[in-house]
Amino acid sequence: MGRFERDIRKKIEESDQPFNEWFAERQDRLTDFEPPEEPASDLGPVRVRRRTFAWLTGAIAVLLVAFVVTAVFLFRGRSQSQPQIPDLSFGEEGVYMEALTDEEFQQTLQQVPALSRLTVTERRAVRHQQDDSTVMVIVIGEQETAEDYYFVNARIEYNDNYNFSEKMYYQDLANKIVIGDTQISYGLSGQDKYGFAEYRILSETDDATVYWKVSSVNDLLEEWLQLTFGN
Repeated sequence: MGRFERDIRKKIEESDQPFNEWFAERQDRLTDFEPPEEPASDLGPVRVRRRTFAWLTGAIAVLLVAFVVTAVFLFRGRSQSQPQIPDLSFGEEGVYMEALTDEEFQQTLQQVPALSRLTVTERRAVRHQQDDSTVMVIVIGEQETAEDYYFVNARIEYNDNYNFSEKMYYQDLANKIVIGDTQISYGLSGQDKYGFAEYRILSETDDATVYWKVSSVNDLLEEWLQLTFGN
């Protein structure tokens, strides 16, 4: 007999009804008494999910860091493995000028026969300060035709690393034509010091690249182009 039943028996004995009879009448209600069940806890799966999520987050972060570090090392290694091409360009500060010799002028005429049509007033050689090599030849002259009169400045290139001060103005000339074997780009640059129309012309062949500056008294550049490159 448990303590609960003894307490009940003690109270019943104080009454007139025997305990056995009293207990028999109430046995069904007394035996149905059970302690309340605790609700099932969902903390276990929640904790498992939280731990799993935290583990996945940490793993992803580690993988991202490893990826970034690997990419940085690969980029540095590739940059270091590729050879750096030195800049060989130089400007007017790296050259000097002197008179062009007769022999050099004859060689220039072989490369650019159109210069033989000029009445030459000046000819100069541009040489590299480091090795005295010729990087450019400048021929200045005049040309008269039945219809016009031209003032011509021709720069014959021998070293394409030489960037003279006006070279940039020949990069985006508006007009392009081909006469014979010569590719020609040209455009109006303005007026010369006498007020005549002045053009910049870039001519390119297998033998020579020439930067021209031509002033036309009657603005007949088409005539000069055909006379210079047509034959």
